[in-house]
Amino acid sequence: MKFYARNIFNMNVYISVVSHGHQCMIKNIHCLPDLAKKYKVVVKENSERYRSGFDVFCLENNIDYIDDKKNLGFGENNNLIFKYIQDKFNPKDNDLFIVLNPDVLITCEEIEKIISLHDQYHFKLAGINLFTDENFTIHDKGIRHYPVLSDFFKSFFLGKNDTVINRKEVNDIAYVDWLAGSFMIFEVSHYANLKGFDERYFMYCEDIDICYRSTKKNIKPLYLPMVKAVHYAQYNNRKIFSRHFFWHIKSILIFTIKKMIIK
Repeated sequence: MKFYARNIFNMNVYISVVSHGHQCMIKNIHCLPDLAKKYKVVVKENSERYRSGFDVFCLENNIDYIDDKKNLGFGENNNLIFKYIQDKFNPKDNDLFIVLNPDVLITCEEIEKIISLHDQYHFKLAGINLFTDENFTIHDKGIRHYPVLSDFFKSFFLGKNDTVINRKEVNDIAYVDWLAGSFMIFEVSHYANLKGFDERYFMYCEDIDICYRSTKKNIKPLYLPMVKAVHYAQYNNRKIFSRHFFWHIKSILIFTIKKMIIK
C-alpha cells in the first residue's frame, strides 16, 4: 500500500504527552521536537522533581508546555491536555488527537501514514504496530483481547498473559478489543463523545476502559499494522506491594465492576 502526504480534509493533528520526569528521555530520542515541526505537540509535566528547565526546552522546540503543579493520573492528565487543546486551538471534529507515551519514538512519516489511512478508512479510534527495538523485530504487547479477572492474576503471579494477540498473525488492518495507552489515535469528536478517559483510574486499565466504552458505542478500535513505532517500555507494576502494583489492582477492580454494569 502506498501512502500520500496529501490531506483532503485539511486535518490537524494534536499530540498529547504526559511526562513523569521523562525530560531526559524526551531530549535524547528527540521525537517530540521533530513532530512539533509539523503537528501541535502538548506536554504536561507530572513530576514535581524534574521540572527545572523543561519549559525552556519545550518553548525552544515549539512544544506547548503545561505545568499546573498537580500530580494527576494518566487519564486525568490527557483529559486536561485535551481541554487545553479545545480552548486554545478549537479543533475540528475530524482532527486527530493522539495520546503518545514519552518513551515512544515515531517519525513524521509514520504520522503521515496515519493521516492517509484516516482519509481512507475514517476511523474514530485506532492504534499502531509498536515494537520494543529499533530494528522492528520484537513486538510490544500493544493489542489484546479483553481480560477477565483471572487473566490479571495469571499475568502477575505466573507471568502468563493469555490476552496478548500474536501480531505476526495480524498483517492487515483489523478490529481489536483494546489498544495500549502508549499510542492511541482518536478523532477529536469521538474523544469528546466518550468524555475522555475515566479519571477514577490513576494509572493502568484506562486504555482497556476507553476501548470498551467505545465498542459499546459500536465503534471498535482499529489496528493499523503498517504504521510502526518504537516503545522503549518500562513496566513498574510487577513488584508486589509496590505503589504501581496497588494502582494496578485498584484499576483492575474498577474495570471489572464497570464491565459488569455496562452491558
